[in-house]
Amino acid sequence: MFNDLKANIRKSNSIVCWPTRARTSPFFRDSKFIFYQLLLHIPKKHHLPDLIYYLTSYINSRMTYRDLMLGRNVYIPSRVDFKNAMLRSQLAIITILVAISYIFIDRYHGISGSEPYYVGVAVVSIITLILNRFQYYNQATYLFLFLINLLIFYFCAIDPYESGVFMFFVVSSLMAFALLGYHHIKLAFLFTFLSVGLFVLSYWVDFGFIQKRVYSEDYLRISYTTNFIVSLICSIAIIYFLMDVSHHSEKEILKKNDQLEKANSELDRFVYGASHDLKAPLSSLLGLIEVAKMDQKEIPHYLMLMQDRIHNMEGFISDIISYSRNSGMDVINQTESLKKIVVEIIDGLMFADHTQRIHIENKIAATINVHTDLPRLKVVLTNLIANALKYSDERKESFIRVEGYQNENETVISVNDNGIGIDRQHHDKIFNMFYRASEKSKGSGLGLYIVKETLLKINGSIKVESTLGVGTTFIVTLRS
Repeated sequence: MFNDLKANIRKSNSIVCWPTRARTSPFFRDSKFIFYQLLLHIPKKHHLPDLIYYLTSYINSRMTYRDLMLGRNVYIPSRVDFKNAMLRSQLAIITILVAISYIFIDRYHGISGSEPYYVGVAVVSIITLILNRFQYYNQATYLFLFLINLLIFYFCAIDPYESGVFMFFVVSSLMAFALLGYHHIKLAFLFTFLSVGLFVLSYWVDFGFIQKRVYSEDYLRISYTTNFIVSLICSIAIIYFLMDVSHHSEKEILKKNDQLEKANSELDRFVYGASHDLKAPLSSLLGLIEVAKMDQKEIPHYLMLMQDRIHNMEGFISDIISYSRNSGMDVINQTESLKKIVVEIIDGLMFADHTQRIHIENKIAATINVHTDLPRLKVVLTNLIANALKYSDERKESFIRVEGYQNENETVISVNDNGIGIDRQHHDKIFNMFYRASEKSKGSGLGLYIVKETLLKINGSIKVESTLGVGTTFIVTLRS
């Protein structure tokens, strides 16, 4: 019957329109709808037991622990805020369980009168959980800390010292610092002073209107043991939360320090290399202008040389822009046919120098799709294919072959050519900033460095296999 019910629900999503506020949790909307449908499909005489069974089955099949704590489709970008919200819900649930446990313990020992206060504790915790799920994090924290302190004070005032209820004041103080954090440190101290003040009042001031209760020795042992264990568990959970936040914050700081050191090092090299590479063509242009003034008959020739220098500078500036974009842009993954990407790149390079005499083969299978940052992948492959064109060997029947294969863990792309090749002594250095492996190099020395840095951004790697005078193969690996 439950399968039929689920099928019917899927077919009739518009049967009931529940008036909801903009921030209402999807879990509560879904629960109302399922509850209504269950009442329609279950015979009245079986309403309660069957309703509980089917509703529990539905929730178990559809809701995760995280959904229960925070609500469905709730995204918390900060790790600290996420952990804080989870801790708040977990403490609320522990408090509910403790309140329910004490109701049964008191019943077992024939003690009555505290049930309304246990229910009050549970209600406060449930309200905290609901506020947390609705993303009213500050309100949930303030309500929970204030009312829990008052309820602890009441139990300390009516119970003997031997019950150990006072240990929860320590937990509430730790909760104040963990949940409010450094940004609300004054409020954390305020709630701590509240806990200390209420503790002093409950144990040193005799309230005539509050009657102290007398319990059996067995009950006091059970009560003290329960309070100690719960206080210990809560304290450990809070301290673990603070250690976890501190640990990940330290890791994040170390990671950012490493990135900063790398950025500073790259900036030094970049400024040195860029200043040289920008100054050289400008100096050359000035020299050509002076020569052209003296030899006006050869002005067309000098203009052509100037044009070459300007194109070199234009290519260098394009490389700088590519490097800057790779450093600053977020990674956005998309799925696309790898063959189609290579076709677009080859079409874009068709009118480059020497293209007409070079045979370019795209041997990528049409079935290979890549899920990655497509603009960055295009930068990588464009650089590699353009390099193969630029450093082709004019004495040979030149070819460039792009191949690839894919498995569950990775996609491998190779760009192979029979160009001039790279001497083995340069293999480890060609991916460095401003490094030129050939005297014939006309580039900025940034191309392969940009390729390596771009691949690092998209969880990829590159290696080179090359023999001088024979050819070069670049192998790109993209991990899934």
